[in-house]
Amino acid sequence: MREKTIKGWIVIDWKENPPLRTRKSKPGSLGTNELLAKLSIDVEIPDVDVPELALQIDVPEPQVHAATLEALDDEELPDWTDTANEIVSDHADQFRSVDRTDMRGLVDQLTTQVLVEVNTRPDPERVREYIRRTAQRVVGGDE
Repeated sequence: MREKTIKGWIVIDWKENPPLRTRKSKPGSLGTNELLAKLSIDVEIPDVDVPELALQIDVPEPQVHAATLEALDDEELPDWTDTANEIVSDHADQFRSVDRTDMRGLVDQLTTQVLVEVNTRPDPERVREYIRRTAQRVVGGDE
């Protein structure tokens, strides 16, 4: 067995529900209803044999490209991106074979398809830009 010490801070807000939250670092300031307590927990971790699992996963190319997108303000990708990734993946060969003018038409067509298929109401321009950028990455060039 090995031991590990978990250190941090507990912030107790006696007016809120839930009243507790934990932090790794000491907060710079506290609210008027907050109290601060230092946290140190010693944990005994048993030695366990972990079996090795071998598997192969095929990830569609647009999903790989979507995972590298830095254009969404470091937020999680919206729910509609899964639908957009599937649609772009289904049309990947078509993106590779069209010229610049036809690319715009295909992006518009697929944007409409995403907007029809999802249950939410995403911003059409944001969907169009996401599909355009994902398609560019699939093709491997800039529009």
